[in-house]
Amino acid sequence: MAALEQEGGRLTGVRLASGILVACQALAVAPRFTARAGFLAGLGLSVMEQVVGAAAAGARAAGAINAELVAGDTRLEWPTGRLPSSSRRK
Repeated sequence: MAALEQEGGRLTGVRLASGILVACQALAVAPRFTARAGFLAGLGLSVMEQVVGAAAAGARAAGAINAELVAGDTRLEWPTGRLPSSSRRK
């Protein structure tokens, strides 16, 4: 892509490097994400260390949330905290 063509402030086409004009009214592009984390080097950290740390924190949070949901479901099912007599071992 060499240029965007417009008329009256509206997109009318895309000019390719070969000079061919491809008419269009809309254009979607994929963003390119780049970590801007140069400041981490001064702290003795790398982007990978930050990613691993964030993933670990997310896993811990997910485990805690799951445990709380299970405990809540258990309290709803057995509010007395005791299993029904039919479930007890003999």
